[in-house]
Amino acid sequence: MNAKRLALYASLALAGQGAMAQQATILAPLAGKCAELFHAGVSQLDNGGLREAEITLGAALAGATGGEERECAGLALGKLALVANLSGRPAEAETLAERALRILENIYPQDDLVLLRPLQQLTLARFGRGETAKALQALQRLESIRAEKPGDRAIVCGTAAVILQAAGRLTDAELEYLSALKAWDDSGHSESADVGATLASLGSLYITEGRLGEAQETLARAFTISSSARGRVPRDLIMLLSMRGVLYGRQKDWGKSEADLRSALSLADREPGFDRAALRSILSNLAYVLRKNRQGREAHAIQARAESLGTSGTNGLVVDIGEMRSGGRLR
Repeated sequence: MNAKRLALYASLALAGQGAMAQQATILAPLAGKCAELFHAGVSQLDNGGLREAEITLGAALAGATGGEERECAGLALGKLALVANLSGRPAEAETLAERALRILENIYPQDDLVLLRPLQQLTLARFGRGETAKALQALQRLESIRAEKPGDRAIVCGTAAVILQAAGRLTDAELEYLSALKAWDDSGHSESADVGATLASLGSLYITEGRLGEAQETLARAFTISSSARGRVPRDLIMLLSMRGVLYGRQKDWGKSEADLRSALSLADREPGFDRAALRSILSNLAYVLRKNRQGREAHAIQARAESLGTSGTNGLVVDIGEMRSGGRLR
């Protein structure tokens, strides 16, 4: 399975705002005219795309007479980048995050905390486009921010973990996931949906390394937390079902693997704007399992649907049912 997009949803959740995408969290700290500007940009982004949203924000910038108004526009652009990332539109998210940073960096010091979330969205957008080298560059800037509060440290560590995993630096990625989990615990959110998402990504790493016992324990904990966490949405469950389906496949428990992947696909098909690359991953793995379960005709149809979605935007963060990296553990 190409787990890049599934890990992207998890990494967005690591920010305390991703897969949950709660409106109150997305808007914070926007208020008043800033919130109105954000809503206008979202409407344009949904109805017409990036160009229309840029026109809306550009008009606000043109009329800005002071630093406070420009800051407002910068914050709104950063939040729009989050919305674009959540909608599976990383190219638009990258443009929006870059514009937000150009504005905010002219107001605040280079290591100010206000730059944290736009930098995170820039990192994730580049990751979502399969540009791992550029994502690592953005990550270096993200790690330079003064993140003193546990929740802010969790954002940095969780984002770093996903990018390092994509780059094949699995030992470093595991350490960052564990640091993120500790930071969430220190912040008093040890049973939050953020932690469930972090555990799901860590589980994908363990699957990649062939550490199936640890993966099973980690994903079981993720399911327990996500089942009761506030703010959970279907994409959280899709991610977890897909990961567990891969795990069952690695364990050659084809019946359970098929059941989880079918459930993930059913949910994904009902989710508006679900990411094509993540859907392709679910379909490809389901086709593989169906062949194992002697359902060749359906497997052929499912694989054809997967191939119709194209192959662009992939990178090295891959978890396949049918392939194990030589030597099991990759360090």
